[in-house]
Amino acid sequence: MGLDQFGVFSPLFTSDPGYLALLNLSSHQANQVVFSVAECCRKSTDPYQGIGRLLDEPNWRFHIVAAVALSVLRYDEPTFIKLWTAFDSGSWVTPQLAVAAYLRDPSFSDNAKTRIESRCPVNTSRMLLMSPPERHSAAGPAGEPQRSAKAAAALVYLVSLKGQAEWLTTELSSPDLGKLLSEDIDRADQIAQYWLAELKNVLSAIAIKNNSGSRS
Repeated sequence: MGLDQFGVFSPLFTSDPGYLALLNLSSHQANQVVFSVAECCRKSTDPYQGIGRLLDEPNWRFHIVAAVALSVLRYDEPTFIKLWTAFDSGSWVTPQLAVAAYLRDPSFSDNAKTRIESRCPVNTSRMLLMSPPERHSAAGPAGEPQRSAKAAAALVYLVSLKGQAEWLTTELSSPDLGKLLSEDIDRADQIAQYWLAELKNVLSAIAIKNNSGSRS
């Protein structure tokens, strides 16, 4: 299948500026591209269908667009199930997916807790039929331990923003979680912190509510 399968979101992968501006949200073009994503959602009769297709792909480039799209929309349970599936696959943009869930998923804390307690195992089934170059392009160079560490670090940071949780304090005292977090070579907590702040700024600039766990 080509990019047409992504419907209204397809131009984001062929235009300039496009999806790359969403990765860090630091360029002067970020506002424009986030606004374009919001416009794509507005123009679609069912944006969740297109977002679901983005999340079904193994490639992080589609996930980053989906993360922004879900941040500008109301909560939709089936689509967030797909977001968590992409997260569990070890997507290169797990911190950004986690931020979208933090902002919109009312079950974020429970979903994060389940993953932190299990140490964020990576489901590699999406990558099994890929060649090594394809896998590198779709998911980045990290191995499974580093992907788990990246996911865990992002979730630990975002859960901590919800206030002190006894279960998280207990987990953080565990040596194996400490060891896992020490393997986060990408510093996912800082990625999540920065991306959340920048996304909130952009959403505010284009007048979209950004309160966490929102259903509207």
